[in-house]
Amino acid sequence: MSKDLKIDEHRGPDSLRLRLAGPLDQATAPLVRARLPAATAGTLEIDLAACSFISSAGLRLLLELHKSFQSSGKPFRLVNVPASIENILETTGLSQLLSFSRARREISLHDHKMMAAGTCGECYRLDEESVVKLYYAGISADLVEREKQFAREAFILGVPTAISYEIVQCGDRLGVIYEMLEAKLFSEIIRNDLQNLASHARTLAAAARTIHSARDHKSVFPDAKTHFRRSLHQLADDFPPEDIEHLRHRLDHIPDTDECVHLDLHTSNIMIRDGQPLIIDMGEFAVGSYLFDLGQWCTIYGYPELNTCEIVTQIPSDRGREFLESLLDDYFSDRSPEERALFEANRHFLASLRTMGAACMVPALREPLVKQVREFMMPNIRAEWEAAGFSSGRTRP
Repeated sequence: MSKDLKIDEHRGPDSLRLRLAGPLDQATAPLVRARLPAATAGTLEIDLAACSFISSAGLRLLLELHKSFQSSGKPFRLVNVPASIENILETTGLSQLLSFSRARREISLHDHKMMAAGTCGECYRLDEESVVKLYYAGISADLVEREKQFAREAFILGVPTAISYEIVQCGDRLGVIYEMLEAKLFSEIIRNDLQNLASHARTLAAAARTIHSARDHKSVFPDAKTHFRRSLHQLADDFPPEDIEHLRHRLDHIPDTDECVHLDLHTSNIMIRDGQPLIIDMGEFAVGSYLFDLGQWCTIYGYPELNTCEIVTQIPSDRGREFLESLLDDYFSDRSPEERALFEANRHFLASLRTMGAACMVPALREPLVKQVREFMMPNIRAEWEAAGFSSGRTRP
């Protein structure tokens, strides 16, 4: 092998990843080509984090691979592309053809104070001008990339979200950085001002109305019901069949709308700057009924027995329950009694959806979250259905 290029190879059952250290040029391109299988049998990733230069010969190789994998329908992409290589791809126009992800800046959070913790990650103040949402290890890079994309698209729709401008690496965890000059975490503000819960509830309810007033005909954001159906399918073996059937039945009867929903809307995903809310953690933004966001409020603030409010927001759980009721009263103040009744008939069910989604998203939490739904929420879910006048075996009219 040429002393100018080092190739580290990792082969999986249906994948090949090559990490190149050195120049990809006329002398070294044949060495890379020799490592490739005769047929495009699976996924190919080429890691360019340590690639120092790409010549025209290296670019021709990448173009050949693109065409070959495109015709076979198999994925081919470049990963950890440094700025110098990205500039070459852009100059030659290959950035329009090739699938690639940029190299991520490494950060350290040593001695940085955690602001809040949630199901998928933690929020840290990085410096005076920015915060970082650091996802737990195991959260897919696709979800993190989606967070950045959805934040931009939601901003265009008029949602008061902070624009995320960089994805970073912290050990084996990925994070998204937001510019937050002089902004404070909403949960922290509430913790220091518990005597004004009703006022803070109005702020969150107003932010929710802004999100729900935005419309998207699924041109960018996914369908919320499809997301929850996928969760029920993935957890089918963790519940008795009759429970899964009941949950699917309930989901089918939530109205279909083209409203935008956040799906993780709570005070630890909101920063306050100049008195105005800025929403972060946009990776699950979707289209569907506003009821899904209200169900998440119940998940966070509505179960003092589970201490979820204290864990996620550090607000005392009993005050969290008080906050929830003020929040719901304010949100429904301009809606019909029928809409409030529909929510109350599905309060525990809607809360369970977020818990089950988190169980699928974070494998380490799957067992305790499934137990939470199965043993604590399911009896309440069935009880609220009965209280609304529907027996377990009846279909809703």
